[in-house]
Amino acid sequence: MLFSVNIGDEEGYLYFLFEHKSFQEKDIAFQLLDYMQQIWSRELTKEKAKAVPIIIPLVFYHGKRRWTDVKTIGNWITGYDNFIPHMQRYVPDFDFILFDLSFEGQEKVEGNPKLRAYLELSRHIFVRELETFLSTLASIERMLSEYDVSFLDTLFIYILSTRDDVSVETIKERLTTKGGERMMSIAEQLRHEGEERGKEIGKEIGELNKAREMAKKLFLLNMDEEQVIEVTELSAEEIAQIKKELKR
Repeated sequence: MLFSVNIGDEEGYLYFLFEHKSFQEKDIAFQLLDYMQQIWSRELTKEKAKAVPIIIPLVFYHGKRRWTDVKTIGNWITGYDNFIPHMQRYVPDFDFILFDLSFEGQEKVEGNPKLRAYLELSRHIFVRELETFLSTLASIERMLSEYDVSFLDTLFIYILSTRDDVSVETIKERLTTKGGERMMSIAEQLRHEGEERGKEIGKEIGELNKAREMAKKLFLLNMDEEQVIEVTELSAEEIAQIKKELKR
């Protein structure tokens, strides 16, 4: 998110870089640095900017365990803290803000009901104690019922795609009648979409197998590789694999 702001007496820009993590990644600082470099590079090359924005990196984490080892780039470099300032200046070390929304984390959840509902679900989505998870979900439904009940559909999709250890019926029992109906409707919609996508994948696999069989026959007829690719529309990697199979 890019904002135009006044920095001192000058007009400047403030860029917020949001990174979402459901598991710990020790090299997060390097990932953030890569994203930051891409942002600055885009500003310089595509936007022809004469100055680049300051970037504030924020990491939202909601994994199963509290994030216990947050490393900056300086922390990765052996002996960095013992370097004299003249040496440290050559290291692109920087801080970033970590919001630990894991169940064991201590972050306080604030904001409007929609934001709090999302953050509370993020905090509890991996909780093993089923009763704790279901109680939180019931609380979230009450929270959204007077604010934006349609947002429940988004949360239900997230739950159904993440938690495979709890049945739809079990969740429905802890919701209101309307909430349960919304949940069942979303579950049915996802099931139908899954079946349709399964049919599409099956059709794609069938067409791919036909193309592969045709490629084999064309090679046996001594057709060259470029002609086989043109006829079958297979990738060069797939053609190479087929040639290996024919040599066996």
